[in-house]
Amino acid sequence: MASDFSWDRDVCEIFYTVKYLGGSRTRNFVRGPGFVGTGRGGAKEFSTFSDFNLCGPSTNSSKRFNAGYTTDSGVIKPHLLSFYSFASDSAADLPALISTNKVKVIPVCEAIDGTALKPCLEFDRRQKKVVGLLNPLEPRMFTSKTIPKPKEIKGKLITSAEVIYATALDNRASIPVGVWYRPKSVSGEEMLQSIQKSAKTIQTCQRCLKQQSATNHTVSYETSQCLRSCDDCLELKSVCQTCREKGYSSHIPSLRACNNYRDGGVKCHKFLVMVAVTDCGECNKKALLTIPVQRMRPYLQNYLFSL
Repeated sequence: MASDFSWDRDVCEIFYTVKYLGGSRTRNFVRGPGFVGTGRGGAKEFSTFSDFNLCGPSTNSSKRFNAGYTTDSGVIKPHLLSFYSFASDSAADLPALISTNKVKVIPVCEAIDGTALKPCLEFDRRQKKVVGLLNPLEPRMFTSKTIPKPKEIKGKLITSAEVIYATALDNRASIPVGVWYRPKSVSGEEMLQSIQKSAKTIQTCQRCLKQQSATNHTVSYETSQCLRSCDDCLELKSVCQTCREKGYSSHIPSLRACNNYRDGGVKCHKFLVMVAVTDCGECNKKALLTIPVQRMRPYLQNYLFSL
């Protein structure tokens, strides 16, 4: 029966990729006529290539298997979880900074590299919104009294995509885990905030990351429940008696197991961002020069100890 027939997911994704790279004409050429004469409700059975030809899924069939994506800035949850999968593989054999029965901390490098984009506005049919600006367009922006000026819109156009790469210090595992979309003018303070925000999000432990809700596939440490600090340990600047009895070996939150693991009996797997690398842009230079100064602040010493 026609209702029993379904396309393989990989085939649908391949044809969607062909359309994305070569356009609709290329996709139609590869697809070709298939099951000629069977009609919409006829039986579709593959016997010979003369029956099947180069048939492929229709456009509507391919749309049902489109891979997910996001146009929002931030750390992408599925990508960071994939990096955890690479790190957990025995073939990777990544060196651990700390490995106890409570926690395993793997040091990584956060590298940021920018790619220039042609500034424009485009309607995304899947998300049903206009992309190309720092903030999404809303109907209230185009009322008779609030029509934005061309100069204002021009200053908010996205001109570059800065991809965040997480790489193990021995270079045996690496993956892009996020992206920041930038306008033409960016300050050093904005770059510093994005570097710190990305680093703290990457340091979310694996279990808490799986349980964390994502917004358009992106996550942030601000909405995470991954808590690792102890007020007594921070005040003493050493492991307090209570934490020592529970098996903690450091007072620094970025080197401790998540509080959710205290009574669970499960080992905590997490990353520690030890190095931040960018290109030689002026705003990047200002951000990196500010990090050594801010390391003297107790907050950064506790939560971004290695930057």
